[in-house]
Amino acid sequence: MFGEDLKQLMKAKKITSRELAAQIGVTETYISYLITGKKAPSFRTMNRIADYLEISVTELFPEKKEPPADNDLAVLAKKYESVIRALDSMRPELVAELSERIEAAAGLFPRMDATEKQSQDGASYLRKKKPG
Repeated sequence: MFGEDLKQLMKAKKITSRELAAQIGVTETYISYLITGKKAPSFRTMNRIADYLEISVTELFPEKKEPPADNDLAVLAKKYESVIRALDSMRPELVAELSERIEAAAGLFPRMDATEKQSQDGASYLRKKKPG
């Protein structure tokens, strides 16, 4: 899980939550939430963490001996490794803008519960929710 891996990286580099938070511009509470899994980091935050730890973003997700769950961030990182590498090479302000746009776009679509996901495809769900 991302939080456990982050905690191990911080321990190995002898970095406290307070120090990391101050260096990447977030609160110590937010770092605690990342470590405990209460929050997931944005691309922008992952880039800032990786930059401060002097590693690539993909190194935030080390290989596991056992296969991760389908919803695990490591699976997404592996699946979208080329995208993450491209983000690594982008200027921070472009990554921030992209992250904001993705988050804004995601907010436009209501979340479906498991029953709706199983019984309808995405297009029919959106047609059903479309006003008028």
